[in-house]
Amino acid sequence: MSLAVQQRGMASNKVEGDHLPNLEVFRILIIESDSVFRRSLFKALTAEGYTVFAAADMVEANEFISQMTFSLILYGMRRPYQGGLEQLRRLLQIAKNTRIMVVTTFNEPELKHRVLEMGASDLIVKPVRKASLLNSIAKLLQVHS
Repeated sequence: MSLAVQQRGMASNKVEGDHLPNLEVFRILIIESDSVFRRSLFKALTAEGYTVFAAADMVEANEFISQMTFSLILYGMRRPYQGGLEQLRRLLQIAKNTRIMVVTTFNEPELKHRVLEMGASDLIVKPVRKASLLNSIAKLLQVHS
């Protein structure tokens, strides 16, 4: 089985004497079935300097998780009540000590409460603005410039 590895490391993050954090040390895994949204997330995060990997489904994600550790997993939950919450439960078990941010179209306070109670770090509702998402990720990873 081949890995669909998508990785792009950025060189140095220096701006004329100011020293910005080296975001390469933060490894992020995107699990998202929507290829357009997955590519958009990938581009936005790599442009910020993060080391990013992308998986279309849990099978690909399991391959990545079995081979390396991640600072953050962005999990695109399509159908929370038709297997999505169970997949999140399994993800939390196999990716212990990894922050997991759930991204979904379901804007339900009860779902957010349940996801956080299960152990996810955050839940973001689509559509999400790029700046807001990047801010939430930086906050989770405690990245300060």
